[in-house]
Amino acid sequence: MRPLWAAELPRKEWYSGGMKVKTSVTLSEELLTAIDRLMGQRKNRSDRLETAAWAFIEGTRHDALGERDREIINHDAERLNAEASDVLDYQWEGSHRRGLWNWTAPCAWRST
Repeated sequence: MRPLWAAELPRKEWYSGGMKVKTSVTLSEELLTAIDRLMGQRKNRSDRLETAAWAFIEGTRHDALGERDREIINHDAERLNAEASDVLDYQWEGSHRRGLWNWTAPCAWRST
């Protein structure tokens, strides 16, 4: 899937509604050449760089949320794992005592 250009996105998705500010950014010639090669006929570097910056910001936000979720899970991991293990042990012992696990019986999905 090719990346979308700012001009291809619905206006509200890439444009904040505020005025644009002219600025100067120093980039290596190698990076500019690569950008120009990817742009093809489109000659608006500002739109391309703005789209890339917004994508980077969104990716950074997404990564931060994922990290926060991992911290929450890891904080309670030991307790949650012990609880899950306890439940599985209880299910296994109860099922095994009642004879519900007959490993020699043929299964519907297995040929006999």
